[in-house]
Amino acid sequence: MEDFKKKVRYSKIPGPNQKGFNRGLWQSYSIDPSITEEDKKLVEAGLFFDEILSSLRSQKYLQKIFLRPSAIARLTIAVATANLLAITHKSMPKSLSSDQPRIVTSDLVEMTVVLPTGETYTPDELITGMGDGMKHIFRDLRTMDLSTHKPNEFDSTGVQLKQIWREFNLAICYQTATEYWLNCLGNGYVLKKRTEGVALIPSDRQAEIARTVSTYRRSTMALHENMAFVDEWFHSKPSLPRVLKEKLCGIPLVRRISGGGRIDHIELGLGKRVLDSAAKEIASQASLMTGCYKDLLEDPLPNLSGFTIAQITNAWRLLQSLANTIFTDLKKLEGEGLSVLLRCAPKIPKQLLWGTLAKALSLSLERAEALAEVLVFDGSPSRD
Repeated sequence: MEDFKKKVRYSKIPGPNQKGFNRGLWQSYSIDPSITEEDKKLVEAGLFFDEILSSLRSQKYLQKIFLRPSAIARLTIAVATANLLAITHKSMPKSLSSDQPRIVTSDLVEMTVVLPTGETYTPDELITGMGDGMKHIFRDLRTMDLSTHKPNEFDSTGVQLKQIWREFNLAICYQTATEYWLNCLGNGYVLKKRTEGVALIPSDRQAEIARTVSTYRRSTMALHENMAFVDEWFHSKPSLPRVLKEKLCGIPLVRRISGGGRIDHIELGLGKRVLDSAAKEIASQASLMTGCYKDLLEDPLPNLSGFTIAQITNAWRLLQSLANTIFTDLKKLEGEGLSVLLRCAPKIPKQLLWGTLAKALSLSLERAEALAEVLVFDGSPSRD
């Protein structure tokens, strides 16, 4: 068949991670004489990952958790934040010995974290794939019954929390398997049978080495630029003028919040503490504004309510500073139980959020609401 891989890439032939995948049709491709040997390897990978993904889909329990979708969404975010908080509490650097100077190190590699549900994990197991796991859960929640006859998050039980955590793990496994399949489709990886199982290896080792080195060089260059910017921000002699720092930041960020399980007030500012806490994000923004994409940043995007990339990234930076402020306040949180867990995912009234965006970005309330909608995950691949 001509351009089989291209047709799969452009969804003209649905792959195993897409709706409309036809296993019988793919099995027929494996014996089709018009299929090249390279494409047959892709067919083999597609059938293999279809079995894995179908198995994971059959194990999903989300629809059976007797809670409102909004309650499951809030508890999902709370569990993810609580995990990160547990890691933060346990991975503080060791203190320096007064009689034996050494480099400050962390217990992160040797550490394990025990969750409220009883399981023990390493930090990497807890945080790797969390965002993608939430993406799959939220996408499934959008198809659930939105009626209010089910209990809300305040009436949830320990059993339901364990069920949500199980769904999280399934979603992360699903995303990982999907990424492996996409490596086969996009980067030419193939399956190789081994004594211990099945290995995923590049069909063209030299091309993969070149791709990896190229990716490493670009990411390292960006990292060095950001590190140099942050070093200049904190340690330049003489110090960078406050006016320059405010200009580089561009917008006021979140200075303080009030409220526990529900945020009642958000205060903006450009004080020293706010600016210093956002130094890395400001470095990334400055790199974007001065890089090869700078001419594209002010072009309105018709499919995103006419907002520019600059406006969207500024809105994201504002929300990032809000999340950082919430997380910093959570570090002082003590105790356990459902009420404490729910504080890890505080509610924010829409009008308060829209008003904050409007004030920070000099927008009308209507445009601020539209900008907030741009940043809301709606389940479509374009918002991933």
